[in-house]
Amino acid sequence: MQQTPSFDTLTSVFLFAVAMGFFLFGILMVNKNKRNYPIAFLVLSFSAILFSYVLYWTKYNTIISYFNSFQFIGYYSTGPLLYLYIHKLYNIKMKYFALHFILTVLWVFLTLVIWCRYIFDYQFGFSPIFTFFANYILIISHLMIYFFLILRLIKKNNKTETEFEKIRY
Repeated sequence: MQQTPSFDTLTSVFLFAVAMGFFLFGILMVNKNKRNYPIAFLVLSFSAILFSYVLYWTKYNTIISYFNSFQFIGYYSTGPLLYLYIHKLYNIKMKYFALHFILTVLWVFLTLVIWCRYIFDYQFGFSPIFTFFANYILIISHLMIYFFLILRLIKKNNKTETEFEKIRY
């Protein structure tokens, strides 16, 4: 027997947090400071991940299943966005930054393929690609690579200044 989809207090709070994330994304994008753009998109990706979780916890993911791939877009974009933000924090020009978002763009394309299945009632043969890139070992490896890249970047650019000078800078 399948449960009917429903919201409880906790999932409603998380849904409110998702709405606040979308609102914060809008506020940060309207701001003229372009250094905040990576953080704005990072907030958006975390909101997309949390929205997918709310759909899963409330069992609405079975009814509106075309939003299930949003979490993977968020997973594959958080590492490059943090890496880009650290580059902007240290005022380092990042070469070929678009290459870091290849997996994110791939998942956006796959999401459009999923939506074509629902809109046009047409099935593409991309099922093996979905399973490969939805593998959590690949996602964790991707995030670990960016974790080590960020650590290396911080270590390389960390100077022997006082904390006050760092904050002041």
